[in-house]
Amino acid sequence: MECQFQQRQREREQHQQSVGPQYGDPVTNALPGCSWHQWNEAVDLFWVIDGKAEWSSKKKIMLQDGSSVNGYV
Repeated sequence: MECQFQQRQREREQHQQSVGPQYGDPVTNALPGCSWHQWNEAVDLFWVIDGKAEWSSKKKIMLQDGSSVNGYV
């Protein structure tokens, strides 16, 4: 198990060096090879509000019937 962890850590370090500096907050904690998106097994969904994508999971979205939901349903 330790060997696998060290190998993944080395892969992550090599990947980070190859893509250069990253600005802003991290968007994932997934190690290289461990992301569902990388394997085409994930999908991102979002609300379209007034023609714009709404990505917030905290904002309440008002529905036509007057009820509301948060960004993740």
